[in-house]
Amino acid sequence: MGQHKAEAEQITFYSHWLPTLAPGEYRVTATPALKTKEPKKTDKPKKTEETEDIQLATHAVTETFHVGGPRYALTGSEAYSCYPAPGQIGQFYDTLPHIVFDRCTLPWERTIDGANPTSPHDPWLALILLTDADFTHEPEPHVPLIVSRTLAEALKPKEQGVIAPSLQLDPYDAESDLCRTIDLPVGVFSAVMPRKEDLQYLAHVREVHTGNKETWSLLKEGKFSVVVCNRFPESQAMATGEKDWGIVNTMCLVSLEGWGDYLNRKTLPPGIMNCRVLVLGSWQFTCQGSGAFKSLMTRLDDKSLLSPPPLSGNAGQASAYINTAAQMGFVPVNHDLRNADKTISWYRGPLVPMSYERSMSYPDISCADAALRYHPDTGMFDASYAAAWQLGRLLTLQDQAFAQALFRFRTEYQRWIRRTNTDALGAMAHKGTELQRKLGSTGESLQDWYRGALNNAGWLRDIHGTVPGRSAAPPPTIPATVQNWLGQALLLYGVPFHYLVPDEAMLPAESIRFFYLNPEWLNCLLQGACSVGRTSETDELVDQLLRAHFFEVSEKLAYALRSSAKYEADQRRVGTDHTTEPVSVSDGQPPQGEALLHWPLSGYLLRSDAVEAWVGLEAKATGVDSAGNRLEPLQILRMDRLAPDILLCICNGQVTEIEVTQPPEAIHFGAASKPGGGYQKTQLRTITGNASSLGATCEGTVQVPMDTRGRRVVKVSELAADIRKKLVERQQLANTDVFTSAEFAVEMIESPAKVIFSAPA
Repeated sequence: MGQHKAEAEQITFYSHWLPTLAPGEYRVTATPALKTKEPKKTDKPKKTEETEDIQLATHAVTETFHVGGPRYALTGSEAYSCYPAPGQIGQFYDTLPHIVFDRCTLPWERTIDGANPTSPHDPWLALILLTDADFTHEPEPHVPLIVSRTLAEALKPKEQGVIAPSLQLDPYDAESDLCRTIDLPVGVFSAVMPRKEDLQYLAHVREVHTGNKETWSLLKEGKFSVVVCNRFPESQAMATGEKDWGIVNTMCLVSLEGWGDYLNRKTLPPGIMNCRVLVLGSWQFTCQGSGAFKSLMTRLDDKSLLSPPPLSGNAGQASAYINTAAQMGFVPVNHDLRNADKTISWYRGPLVPMSYERSMSYPDISCADAALRYHPDTGMFDASYAAAWQLGRLLTLQDQAFAQALFRFRTEYQRWIRRTNTDALGAMAHKGTELQRKLGSTGESLQDWYRGALNNAGWLRDIHGTVPGRSAAPPPTIPATVQNWLGQALLLYGVPFHYLVPDEAMLPAESIRFFYLNPEWLNCLLQGACSVGRTSETDELVDQLLRAHFFEVSEKLAYALRSSAKYEADQRRVGTDHTTEPVSVSDGQPPQGEALLHWPLSGYLLRSDAVEAWVGLEAKATGVDSAGNRLEPLQILRMDRLAPDILLCICNGQVTEIEVTQPPEAIHFGAASKPGGGYQKTQLRTITGNASSLGATCEGTVQVPMDTRGRRVVKVSELAADIRKKLVERQQLANTDVFTSAEFAVEMIESPAKVIFSAPA
């Protein structure tokens, strides 16, 4: 690749990452070489015939193909996150906004001048910031609308005084294709667009570990490209006692392709009033108040476990009973009985505020009503387990592939039982006399009695043709489709949110709630799911044999679900260097040296604007296993975003403490604002030495050079030169060492914020 690399803390920075094949036209020519063997011509007699290679006439074959890539618009899947997040309100005036792509090559897949990107070059994407204040001298003093246009309208404007980028359409592009554009007045264009010399520092690549992230981020490659804005956001100048109404800032991801000359300070042609710029993405945020990661997280309500709040007021017997039920996680729900009566029953989901031991056996539940529990003292039902059983059936009926695989497996398992019983009868025929003598005469042979019992149960089909002493065949293996479904069900995949949190008051806004998993609820869910397709008493008897086995299989799959998903994603991804094998989940013993699930399983629900604002939020848990042994870190079994602002995490053991960290790939560039105006970088980082010292802060203050026109635009190349000079003075850099966007990113990023929460007792 030829890129320069720098490291800081848990992040590895690269100055760039070139694509293997850049978008464009390619021509491949192949000339086959064909030979044949023919007898060698000679006048001398030989005992054996000699042959020689003869070259056959061939001709070259040429094929042309095109490598496509985003140029006029993004598909929507490339952008991973952005800072500040769309719609976010906070104090961002001292940060440089950025956008993160999970495609590490995207900013370097094209060039500004259209040349083939075969060597390090400037990015073709830029992030610009606009506010209404930029247009106060224009006829319409606000940010122009971003308009959807055809490529013909965008690249060949018919309006007077409008200039567009100089681009040639690819053969597969059509002038009728749509794109988005914004018309910037010449003065605004010249002020906010990055200079040519700044571009080399405004994009870089970060490589991070994704093991402590939600599943969507876990499956990413871990290499993220980042494009940084060259301008600080605008905030309201506050006088004493004045209300902060906030300033809306508009971010535009624009294409620089075709603008190279004008980014290099070339004067625009006379008569030009507006520049038509291609916009590949846009969002808005508001500078107002405080919205930093740490301030959001430290304000979280973390005082209780997952349960509804107690009643206030009358402390009578009824209130005490209701509050006791609430402390156990129960909420009252409307209940329609089968006889058309209506009542109120208790319901509690799988996330409970107290620990449950995993039972070694569970009673068989033939229908949902069999799981209802009645409290005679209060006359109320507990419908928790009945709801879980019925939900399991509904989820199975919703998944046709699982239902069919389960039905085929149950049928095959019945056949195996019949074959096994037939073999047992065959072997019993030779030992029946001896057994009969030991047990005493009953007037009926033991074989006949056993055959009758099996016939009555429907577990014996044919006893003819058996071979005495034949070894029993192994039982059929549970299909992978069934195993995967059971493992996901144990971790509550597919379970609707209102089954998990039946009352909104259990998880208020800006709160974190810890919980335990109730294995009895989960067992009812699995029993209900596996009951679909039962057509006879024999099927029900088979399910009784399989019930415990299904739960064991679901545990094994749940244990390895995240690691296997990560491994499979890396295997599918081209060019990955991931070599870690997934955890084995065979029907045999657990992997050597590895424990299975450490019941009680526990976790937490996090509801906060921080979840929505910081995609890829990281959380590391500490806890204990069932024996009280400390587990650090605690294995994450599931970590998923259930809603834009709600994060669910289930861990393998009892959580005692979690550390929530700002995602390293999204840490922003920042500088401290000075009281008299302007900005300065007050701390630099070491970029030489051993691994433990890399990224550590060191003394050094650098003033941030700004554009003199008061638009908060940073002179990025000058800032990079000043930082480099200061590092040389601090002996952190030699005069001959390079200083690329990787080193610049190490120096400019803020320290990641961390917040620690302890689980309530």
